[in-house]
Amino acid sequence: MVEIWATSSVVERCPDKTEVGGSIPPSPTMRIFKKLIRDKVPEIMRARGKELDVRVLELPEFKEALRRKIIEEVSELKDATDDEEVKDKIAYLHEIADALGDAYGFSKKEIWELKEKVRAERGGFEKRLFLGGEKEN
Repeated sequence: MVEIWATSSVVERCPDKTEVGGSIPPSPTMRIFKKLIRDKVPEIMRARGKELDVRVLELPEFKEALRRKIIEEVSELKDATDDEEVKDKIAYLHEIADALGDAYGFSKKEIWELKEKVRAERGGFEKRLFLGGEKEN
């Protein structure tokens, strides 16, 4: 069964009822996020005087968290309001895609070769084609 967990910024899909969290018990004054963060966020936030509840994920949890994170960032890209925000989200998506490949043991060369193979077979997006429908026979 898949549970839906509402967080401060996204809706996360958790494969079971296990909460992603650490050692600090939730309190009325604690914001709950339950999401993957970049490696330097804890030290940045500690320097600002914030206390965070952070733990290291096991590989299966990390893979799931990366898949949720990429969905979160795609949603934010969709809602971006200017070119700088779009550029920021594209860079973030590349970072997450690289981390996904690493987590699954795929080399960047493997991913690049597959991308080029698919591009050779189906083309890219340079022509800006949009499929409106298909007439049935």
